[in-house]
Amino acid sequence: MKIFIFEPNGRTNTAKYVKNIIQNEQKVFTSSGSIYKSEVEEPVFGKYHSSKGLGKLGYYLLGWIRAVVKVSKRDIFHYHWLKLSPLDFFFIMLLKRKGVQVIGTVHNILPHERMFYDDYFFARIYKWSNVLIFHTEGILETFIAKFSIPKNKFKIISHYYDPVTIEQQKEIPEKMLFFGNIRHYKGLELLIEAIKLLPSKKGWELCVAGRPE
Repeated sequence: MKIFIFEPNGRTNTAKYVKNIIQNEQKVFTSSGSIYKSEVEEPVFGKYHSSKGLGKLGYYLLGWIRAVVKVSKRDIFHYHWLKLSPLDFFFIMLLKRKGVQVIGTVHNILPHERMFYDDYFFARIYKWSNVLIFHTEGILETFIAKFSIPKNKFKIISHYYDPVTIEQQKEIPEKMLFFGNIRHYKGLELLIEAIKLLPSKKGWELCVAGRPE
């Protein structure tokens, strides 16, 4: 039995997440030139990460075909972030018909950049999955309210974290940093309103560092 993890990007923050949780005996379906070690990397998606438009779609389709061929009966296929739900559903259905066990970690119930067809296809992807992993009770409750999926599929596994040591300070600087891609779902507007409610003699300073999208 082999365990294959689906992570096409290979270089972004999603790749960093998977790299931190992967075990050496597992394999990652990803793009070429990824951040993964060579012994776990399966670069079936070729230049997906660096491509755009139809080229990106072509590498994604080809990567899926290669992945389905490589996975055998009694293997485990674990997806995290899916990119194109109609295509993803089709190939997950093929994996299931081969006898592959399919596991999904539900980071986002639906994509942030949601398309009109995503509700339909993600509902079916979740139904075809053998196990669905959630990081919190709250995400699971929201999921149950939206989808009718048998509860025996659900597992809650807390989000991993990197332990850090913070030196205690007598005075806490009244500064806050918001960094990363600036998108609507990140809640920057909500953060600004929340800062206004904080008690402070000096006033809080917010630094926003990122790329608007």
